[in-house]
Amino acid sequence: MIYYGNWFDGKKTSRGRYYYENPHTNYIGLWINDMKHGEGKLVFPGGEFTGTWAQDQRQGFGRLKKN
Repeated sequence: MIYYGNWFDGKKTSRGRYYYENPHTNYIGLWINDMKHGEGKLVFPGGEFTGTWAQDQRQGFGRLKKN
């Protein structure tokens, strides 16, 4: 796993990109206190989800696009 972005007190914060090895997935968006929180996009082998996150979970409306 690889993270490119800002850190505060050893935790992911602000805007960043996180690459997961298995499956080949990445999240591009906002982080707070080491959790996905705010607007973001999760890109995975079968498509992508764009929407809002709260405490590392999808929250509210979003858009799922399948390949």
